[in-house]
Amino acid sequence: MMRILQTKFKAILRTHATLLAVGCLVAGAAPAARAASSEAASKVAEGNKAYQAGQFDAALKAYEEAEVLCPECPELAYDRGLVYYRTRDFAKAREMFNAALATRDLGLEERAKFNLGNVAYAEALEKLNATQEAIEHARQAIYHYRDALDLNPDDADARANIETAQLLIKDLLDKQKKEQEQQKQDQQNKQDQQQQQQKQDQQQQDQQQQDQNQGQQDQQQQDQQQQDQQQQDQQQQDRDEQQQDQQQQQGEQQKQDEQQQQQDQQQQQDGEQQQDQQQAEEQQAQGQPREMSQEELERALQAVRDREAQRREQRAQRRNARRAPVTRDW
Repeated sequence: MMRILQTKFKAILRTHATLLAVGCLVAGAAPAARAASSEAASKVAEGNKAYQAGQFDAALKAYEEAEVLCPECPELAYDRGLVYYRTRDFAKAREMFNAALATRDLGLEERAKFNLGNVAYAEALEKLNATQEAIEHARQAIYHYRDALDLNPDDADARANIETAQLLIKDLLDKQKKEQEQQKQDQQNKQDQQQQQQKQDQQQQDQQQQDQNQGQQDQQQQDQQQQDQQQQDQQQQDRDEQQQDQQQQQGEQQKQDEQQQQQDQQQQQDGEQQQDQQQAEEQQAQGQPREMSQEELERALQAVRDREAQRREQRAQRRNARRAPVTRDW
């Protein structure tokens, strides 16, 4: 699109150059300038010469001095407009061309309106980066070219410039449409990015929350496992201590049983010895030994057996009493 605009821009500049040259010649031969004093005419001729040489500052100075001598000459405003246009001071050029419209010369009026179109079109080209402003300037150019055509329907340059300005507007509208579409796409992309970012942020937040919950669950599980392990360790320690106490009690009981058995054996031996001694004393007292009958021997042996069974039963009772489980308070 920019290559097309540059081609059109060159075409409009060629049109400008032709029209400005014509404008200068007309300005140099303006009726008001001929009616002015010879000094004013001399200034106009001086300005035209400087203009054609591209010495625009000198031309502008000469036209201003001529305008002092002929303040009611709209041709001088037109000439000054040409200088401002060439120096790209479009605001001043528009002001001067509008001032030239005060003329009664239809030819000068037509050229002033045409150059107002040139000014607007040049401003449109300067505003290509501001699409809407460029479109407005191009529309103003068409408006002025059509005014020139109303005064001179045979002005082929005005008709060609209208077509050029219309094509420029079309290109600018296409550009504006693409810019709007691009802006809309950029906005959509921005919204999509924001939504994607929000989604990622939400996912990250959910993941963090999930990790935090998992961490809490893991910590609780570890605490519970640690608590269970401590409880198991305590129970095992209690069992070990209880087993040690039982083993200690069994050892003490066994020791007591052994001591009791020794005492019982000693008592039995002492009793037998005492019985034997009594029998010996009785026999000695009678002067002769006495033989026991079979029935007495059996009763004596049975008595010994009964005493022995009684002692064993007592020992067993004492042993069972000592082996009873110990109730712990912990």
